[in-house]
Amino acid sequence: MKNKILLVIIIVLMSAINACLAAGTGEFTQVTPTVRIYSEYYPNENGAFKGTIIFENGMGCDIDEWKYTPDKQLSLMDYAKSLGSVFAYDRPGEETGSPPDYSISITNPITAEYVADNLMQLLKQRNVKPPYILVGHSYGGLFAQYFARKYPEIVAGVLYVDASTQGQAFSLNSMTEYLEMAKTHNSEYMYKNYPQIAVSLYMLSGYLLSVQQIDSLPPISPKIPVIVLEASDDSLYLPEWHKNHQMLAAQSLNGKLIVVDSGHFIMFDDPALCREQLRELIQQVK
Repeated sequence: MKNKILLVIIIVLMSAINACLAAGTGEFTQVTPTVRIYSEYYPNENGAFKGTIIFENGMGCDIDEWKYTPDKQLSLMDYAKSLGSVFAYDRPGEETGSPPDYSISITNPITAEYVADNLMQLLKQRNVKPPYILVGHSYGGLFAQYFARKYPEIVAGVLYVDASTQGQAFSLNSMTEYLEMAKTHNSEYMYKNYPQIAVSLYMLSGYLLSVQQIDSLPPISPKIPVIVLEASDDSLYLPEWHKNHQMLAAQSLNGKLIVVDSGHFIMFDDPALCREQLRELIQQVK
């Protein structure tokens, strides 16, 4: 009788462990001596896409931006889990996920190269299976573009969600006070006292350098399918926003631009369209 009870306990424990593994794991990874990153990995060997869908958050956002939808609709991230393996992470210093990297400063800002190098090391350490489909929102689209250009051999497709591009006019005029403060205080002081301002300050300070880094690489392979979703009712952006997105889609032979009646967070305003376009992208690459 005792053996039967023990066997039942073991079976229950193993089922719980397997359920946790199937659900994915969130953990912190020490990528470099100064960079520690929180990430979530949801393997799915039975999905239509045999690689991994990677989510790149917008500036000042964490993984949760991909998990939220109004009216209890299926989020893009949850839907992606049915299509293949999913990987999402928080860049250092953004929201409450990964702790700040105190080696960052005004003279050593956050750039596309910095983000991509950290991501590549993270993917290797967590054994995240390639090839990758990149899903980049807002400023995260800039980082996704750099990654796709630098590592075309492991990138299968890209979905840009109202993504930032080269040619945008980002300004630090509204942050002059904090910019001057950052010149005389280290990033530890800035992150502890002005966490949300600090990450935007260091990221926007690196924008022009990020553009140079992207433009120094060959264009994305025309064989890689690209879908660009552009919000039409976001008054924050300038008229060249549409032209930049056209150029982004035109890099691919299978590039497509869709203008959406939506605000900047298209995955909130039209999650069904985002799910549909991700599914279409996977149908092209699987």
